[in-house]
Amino acid sequence: MSFQYHPLFPLGKDTTPYRKLTSDGVRVETFGPHAFLRVEAFWQSS
Repeated sequence: MSFQYHPLFPLGKDTTPYRKLTSDGVRVETFGPHAFLRVEAFWQSS
């Protein structure tokens, strides 16, 4: 078997239809000049 290169992430227009599910538990926090996205953990017990 010989090595064959395949691009991992082909470049091109993203045609994925995105939709917002919720913003509950998500916020932006700023530390100095940096902004971070904070996502609260959610566990569902069975």
